[in-house]
Amino acid sequence: MENIDSAKKYVVRLGWTLDEACQVENFLMAMERICSREGISFLFKIDGERLSKKYTYVISIPWPSGAIIRMDTDDKKNGMMHMYAGLEKFEIFPVSETTK
Repeated sequence: MENIDSAKKYVVRLGWTLDEACQVENFLMAMERICSREGISFLFKIDGERLSKKYTYVISIPWPSGAIIRMDTDDKKNGMMHMYAGLEKFEIFPVSETTK
């Protein structure tokens, strides 16, 4: 998996192990914290019509560069790790519970 080092670095920022970061509830909590920043959106879709790469992950970051982090995959963990790596690359860090 590409960018695993970036994903690991991001997960450490969250205070989790890789296994904890890829638990669905924790992943969604991280995405909720990210989306609490103005304008950031997260989308997860399961496409029942596709035979492969049925899971789609998308994060839209309107500022500063209008970046999109996206992955279509059959592996949910791989998709989560790709999102974490992309967030690290664009330096989009979660809002802490105390600063909401």
